[in-house]
Amino acid sequence: MRELLVHRIARGLYPIGVQLPGTREFAVEVGANRNTVAKVCGELAREGLVQIVPGRGAFVIGRIDASAGQEPSEQVAHLLDDAVSRARLFGLTREAVLELVQERISAIYDGASPRLVFVECNPYDAQLGSGELTTQLGTTVESVLLGDIPPSGALPFDVAATCLFHIDEVERLLSPRGVRVVAVNTLPEPDALLAMAHLRAGTRVGIVAANQEGVERFSLLVLTYCHAQIQSLIMPPDAALDKLVGWADVLVSGLSSAAQTRRRAAGRPVIVLAFHVDPQSVQSIRSDILVVRPQEVLV
Repeated sequence: MRELLVHRIARGLYPIGVQLPGTREFAVEVGANRNTVAKVCGELAREGLVQIVPGRGAFVIGRIDASAGQEPSEQVAHLLDDAVSRARLFGLTREAVLELVQERISAIYDGASPRLVFVECNPYDAQLGSGELTTQLGTTVESVLLGDIPPSGALPFDVAATCLFHIDEVERLLSPRGVRVVAVNTLPEPDALLAMAHLRAGTRVGIVAANQEGVERFSLLVLTYCHAQIQSLIMPPDAALDKLVGWADVLVSGLSSAAQTRRRAAGRPVIVLAFHVDPQSVQSIRSDILVVRPQEVLV
């Protein structure tokens, strides 16, 4: 992530004076946690490349010689050097390494891997999850909304990953049609959980979500950490949200309604729940699915 930002600054994509993308926006783009993005921006600030203005964001203030931003081919060459060195230390022969490299090239470039999608009920979590899976798996994972999947007919993907909250309904919809469904554990951001853990018993919590499933999911999380009073709304108009704000001590929102909730919060604290893919749950996809061909998955 740091190399990507340095590369863009060096190539003039982010010239001096330009504000860097927000941590949430950049996290979605690269499939990372917002805390990791903030940490990288902090490192660049200590190096004098950016300045962090509280409440506004990070701005480019330093120049980098164009030669400092490595080209993608150079970065890949360094990664290959490391991989080949490890292979030699482990005792792999030159022929074994070449065969392994060719297998991985074919799997990624020749479409040998099955077509993967990430299924969610709202576009914000769907995009975030597919981006994180793409980054962690090293292969493209498209996002698909649960409501957009047709009830019958052929589908343009072989494997559908989804969170534990939707696993039953996705299996009922896709498994009979030959699509393999795998569960991916998604975890809320620790900062959001910590904020909920600090709520006092009896706190009035207003929940704003994209759908009823989101309301149920958020309510369970709130009640796990606090004996709260809860009222909820689904994609409300501003007038309805204003009434909820007038009642609530704290607002809890998903990504889909975060901007609206913050805009109408009237000084109330807003806890935004974003769910990130647990890297450990990705291992089964990498080991059990990406090594097989689409026709094998569909059998």
